[in-house]
Amino acid sequence: MTEPAVIYHFKNKVGLLIAVLEHRDREDMATFAHSLGVEPEDMWSGNAQFGIRDICAALMERNAAQPEMVRLYIPCYKANR
Repeated sequence: MTEPAVIYHFKNKVGLLIAVLEHRDREDMATFAHSLGVEPEDMWSGNAQFGIRDICAALMERNAAQPEMVRLYIPCYKANR
């Protein structure tokens, strides 16, 4: 896809960044669910047998494996302060 096509589809760089982060969040939910032994749609059902410590450990493991993705959240954080 060409740069003009990307800009047309996402309107601007912020739109593209948001789309990338939303995609990453969906992938993270699937990864977390798998590592916790549940289906993604059951993560927040209240029936799962894991706690906040398990979720935090899975999140830290995922973020440590992809620091470049974590850095993408910095501009969003700064923009919303």
